[in-house]
Amino acid sequence: MAKPDRRRGARLAAVPDESAGDELFAAPPAEFVQARNALVRRLRAAGQREAAEELSQRRRPTPSVWALNQVARQRPALVEGFRSTAEQMRAATQDALAGDADPLRTAQPAALAAIDLVIEAAEAFLVTLGEPANAVTRQRMVDTLRAATTDARTAELLRAGRLIEDRTAAGLGLEGFSALHGPASSARRPEPRSTRSTERDRASEAAARRARAATERWTALDRAARDAEAEASALEHEARQARRQADRAVAAAAGAERSANGARRRAEAARSKADRAEPH
Repeated sequence: MAKPDRRRGARLAAVPDESAGDELFAAPPAEFVQARNALVRRLRAAGQREAAEELSQRRRPTPSVWALNQVARQRPALVEGFRSTAEQMRAATQDALAGDADPLRTAQPAALAAIDLVIEAAEAFLVTLGEPANAVTRQRMVDTLRAATTDARTAELLRAGRLIEDRTAAGLGLEGFSALHGPASSARRPEPRSTRSTERDRASEAAARRARAATERWTALDRAARDAEAEASALEHEARQARRQADRAVAAAAGAERSANGARRRAEAARSKADRAEPH
């Protein structure tokens, strides 16, 4: 059974307005904030203030999440193929736990191949952004796909192309997927530990350290971006408040001017009347 990522998994929910929110999932990450704010304004204008407030808290998707959503939306057959092999993996794993490992030996290569196809397609979408997948991005996509094999909600959002954050989960025999350490297209069954050289072990450890460092840097940058977005949202809210106050002040000034004009006209009429009544 998959367990949610406690660090970032608590907000896995759909956009309040499902049909209107589609543009958010299609928009490149760099355009997300602009598209989100435009949708928030439309929801507020339509009187959906609660939905607008919820949506205003939505943060820009990571490149890995955006790329998986594009695969689901533009190449759904790949995601359906992955879902099918994941079901076979679940059944084969149960058989293996019961003592029959033959189905698992057949199901695992198919599942790895299906993940390869999804990752390759996702990487192609990232290239269109000018952001080729790195080890951290690829790892996040693999983790999310593995989570979708055991978590129904993740699988549902993946199939709809409406993921909003990266996911992690315990694997079902997919740990050998080569995208954990390199390009998805180079998947191979891992060699037995006894055949690996000391040099390979050292290279793997160095790669793991670099991946951890990259993850930490990405996390820091992501946190800074989220803080900046939150500050921008707060400033936008203050600007809207100031505009409303300015509009009220303009309306009040216009009313005062109308009153003053009316008073002047009445005073002029009174003087004119007094002049006519004064004897000559």
